[in-house]
Amino acid sequence: MNNNTNQPKKDENNNEETANNLGGFGEKTGPAAFKENIKNEQCEDNSQNGSTEKKSIELERALDKIRRLEEELADVKDKMLREAAEVENIRRRSQKDREDAKKFSIASFAKDLLDVNDNFSRALDAAPKNRDELDDHIKSLLEGIEATQRAMIRAFERNGIKEISPIDEKFDPNLHEVMFEVPTPDKEDGTIIQILETGYTLNDRLLRPARVGVSKNSDKPDGEHVVNQKV
Repeated sequence: MNNNTNQPKKDENNNEETANNLGGFGEKTGPAAFKENIKNEQCEDNSQNGSTEKKSIELERALDKIRRLEEELADVKDKMLREAAEVENIRRRSQKDREDAKKFSIASFAKDLLDVNDNFSRALDAAPKNRDELDDHIKSLLEGIEATQRAMIRAFERNGIKEISPIDEKFDPNLHEVMFEVPTPDKEDGTIIQILETGYTLNDRLLRPARVGVSKNSDKPDGEHVVNQKV
């Protein structure tokens, strides 16, 4: 029994002696261990290469995602700028519409007042030029009409209504309406020589065209003359 028990210890001692005899190249430090270390290092290199490649792919994906997000951001920014510009245009148009409504809301009423002013002018034109011979009551009546007309003209001016008095000016189809032509050799063709009815503008917009007579140069053929042109 004692001999059998001591046998494994002898085998272990023999193995240690064999390893010592081999100059230290046992299982842990011998050629097998060296090859195992080389293999492990190669595995580590392969693992590192795989990890680097994986990181490179992940980085490329991240950069691609960033590019897409930047494109989406630029698109959203462009849409926001366009919408902001559209809102600003709508605001400006609305403001202009309000201003125009304020400026020109009295256009219809102003046209009616122009007829009243025309009647004042006709009444004064029909009165005698020499008023010394007129009755005092007639004189007072004419003076009252003149005062009323002056007050009306001042009211026109305060509200942006201005007269168009184009005598000796060139005919403008945007402001004038030709009623007749008169041969006038000493004036340029189309020059306004008479105003039949005064024109008016409301805040620089035509309210009523001036009805006028213009000169006609008799040296030109009839087809080149301006006849009954209206705005």
